Formats: sequence, C-alpha cells, structure tokens
Amino acid sequence: MKKLLATIVFGFILLFFIDTAFKIDGLTQEMLINNSVRFFLGFLLLLAWGWSKQKRKYKVFLYSFIIFIISDAIFDYEQDILDLEMMLHDLFFFFWGAISGYFFVNYLHYKKTINSSNFKY
Repeated sequence: MKKLLATIVFGFILLFFIDTAFKIDGLTQEMLINNSVRFFLGFLLLLAWGWSKQKRKYKVFLYSFIIFIISDAIFDYEQDILDLEMMLHDLFFFFWGAISGYFFVNYLHYKKTINSSNFKY
C-alpha cells in the first residue's frame, strides 16, 4: 500500500510540474474529465491484466495501449487540439494510471485477494 500511495503522491507532484511547464489549466471541467478517463483507463488495463492471473500475454496490454493512443490522437485531431504537449500530458496520465494499477494488483496479491501462483512482482 505504501508503494501505491507513493506513486499517487509522486504523480501529483509531477502533474503540477508538467501542467506548469506546458501551461495547461488542469482544473477545468473538460480537463478533469479527460484526465480522469485516461488515468482510470491505464489503471484498469494493467489491473485487468494482473487480475486475469497474467494468462494473457503482455502484447494484449501493448496493443490496447497503441489503440488507445491512436484513438485519442484522432479524437484530439477532430477537436483541433492535437499538439505534442497534450499528447505527452495524456501519456503521463495513462502511465501514471498503469503504474498505480500495477501496485494496486500487488497490494491485492499480498492481501491474498488474488490467489495466483504465477503472479510476478
């Protein structure tokens, strides 16, 4: 649980610096919704991979990530907000969510919620 909380706190600190560097106002309603969707999508992708006792290959996660990034770029292009800074901002949220999901699965495994002999730390 300490790793998960440290990841969340460290992510908020990095988010502050990224938002300041890119001059992004992350507290608007639209940005809060978009950022939370990206965070929880990354969280759920890796969480589902760990929950399924890693029977699925790592390629499934990679392909899901590529599909998400391409669809997000197409969506941003349609709204005329496609630029490198926003793509990096979106990638940060996705990876932050994925790392948090990984540590959450580790916590569940440690508490014996997930009973898997082939789960690797």
